[in-house]
Amino acid sequence: MRFRVAAVQPGPEGLAPLLPLVDADLVLLPENWLSRKPVSYGEYASAARGVSLRVGAPVIAGAQYVDVNGTVKSVGVVATPDGAVDAVCEKVMPSRSVGERGKLARGRLRPPFEALPGLRVGCIVCVDIYYPEIARYHTLSGAHVIVNPASIPADRVFSWRSLLSARASENTVYAVGVNKTGTPYPDGRFTGGYTSAYAPDGEPEATLGPHPGVLTFTVNPLEIERVESRRGFRSDLEELARSGLYEWGPLGGRG
Repeated sequence: MRFRVAAVQPGPEGLAPLLPLVDADLVLLPENWLSRKPVSYGEYASAARGVSLRVGAPVIAGAQYVDVNGTVKSVGVVATPDGAVDAVCEKVMPSRSVGERGKLARGRLRPPFEALPGLRVGCIVCVDIYYPEIARYHTLSGAHVIVNPASIPADRVFSWRSLLSARASENTVYAVGVNKTGTPYPDGRFTGGYTSAYAPDGEPEATLGPHPGVLTFTVNPLEIERVESRRGFRSDLEELARSGLYEWGPLGGRG
């Protein structure tokens, strides 16, 4: 089965001008599309539910700064047209460079989830894509797709897209980075767009430029099987995990 996926890249005018262009089985949003300031979980869930109802499809509603009893985390949810909303990811390592470490609590690693029947998605928030171990965790947990809702400034877009390609190739998954564009960044820069999708061999599947738009592409789990049959990276990764590799060293207690 093939899945039609749409990644929405909003500009300063937000999502409203772009949602009529969406026609997909699954919709992806970037980080902090709702607000740059913390909101309540109820506000975030309600807005995500509204987007899902508007497009008539499940929505992985990026990630948002959420204030829960005075503790702020970056949390991502999935919303479905029947009104259900579930938390599916948290930012594990808030950005040191833009001062998130002093404002956000570290989130916990959440496992991949079934976004559609037969399609498991691992959600990695923004800067967490720089930590390959997090993508490994999702791969070992059965993800077909890694989604990276992000807020990336223009001067870091090349680095970010390089990482998406690497995560796709080394884990034999689809990797999708969803960015905003032309919106203020915490340190005075502006987000730079270039929302991109990469195939399981690391090759570009589709990309947007620096302007607002909707990136639509197809995810085919059989392509994961085809690449894996040739390269074997996923099975090698499972073998390494069974060997205790991720328990080795000072962090694993066996150094």
